[in-house]
Amino acid sequence: LKAERRPTFPQLTLAVAMTADRIMRLEAVAKAYGGGPVVVAVLVDNDGEIELFNRTWSQSQWLRSFADVQFVRDEQHTRREGILPINALRNIAIRLAQTEFVLLVDVDLTPGQEAFKCLRDPEGVYLRSLLPPGSKSAFIVPVFITDTSHRAPVSKRELLNALKHRTSLPYCLNSQMGTRFERWYSAKEPYEVRFETDYEPYAVVRKDDYPAYDERFVGYGFNKVAWVIGAQASGFRLFVLPGQFLFHLNHLENDWVQHISKTHYLKTWRRYFAYTGELATEGFLNAYHPPALGNESVCTAG
Repeated sequence: LKAERRPTFPQLTLAVAMTADRIMRLEAVAKAYGGGPVVVAVLVDNDGEIELFNRTWSQSQWLRSFADVQFVRDEQHTRREGILPINALRNIAIRLAQTEFVLLVDVDLTPGQEAFKCLRDPEGVYLRSLLPPGSKSAFIVPVFITDTSHRAPVSKRELLNALKHRTSLPYCLNSQMGTRFERWYSAKEPYEVRFETDYEPYAVVRKDDYPAYDERFVGYGFNKVAWVIGAQASGFRLFVLPGQFLFHLNHLENDWVQHISKTHYLKTWRRYFAYTGELATEGFLNAYHPPALGNESVCTAG
């Protein structure tokens, strides 16, 4: 599916990997982005899911206008078994982007609309100043959660006020602690951070420089953590954007999450341990220790 409105090359594209049942969440993402380009890799099990998705997409002004979609079938990994090929979907979504910059988000994360205005800029002035070619940098967007009875803030000023009144909070500190929220509140310029155990940031990266997600990770567990330590191992530096933010939308667990088995999770943990060992043999992570089994964040989106 191709969106009616085509992006300009210097814009930021939001890339989403998802299952077909989350399409209404996808519409919320596109609407909150306010006309910026969105690309989506959608895992489907049958033709009926494709037909339903097509119909909903064509009836939504936001999706029809701004969201490119590619359907993906995977006979080996199915959500009925809780083994979602999430990293393969992420790589497909990133490749779909037709712009210079990409931000991979989960479908239950929406951008602060006014805060993202400079990232939607057709000329890409702000992002080109931060991310020149070959810079090997990733710019992290902090994530927050808001009370469902309140409107989500659209600007940093509104967000700081919501934080003051505790109607908004930083999202899932176990997976986002490395963002250093206490520094972000007063930040006027980007600031550098380092990887921490369990850190799962969402970051703007130049598409041509975007490190691939390791497709050995399927189903739940360690897939984003592995990406960020791999990115740093390849020489990437992490910075936090001072004025932009994402909001997590509360929701019921995805149906595939409900089918996750302990046996598969144990295999994933072992795979992650082996992955960090591979990096250690290359001289990285000499001071890093993989998290203990069962300590991975359970409140991360996806």
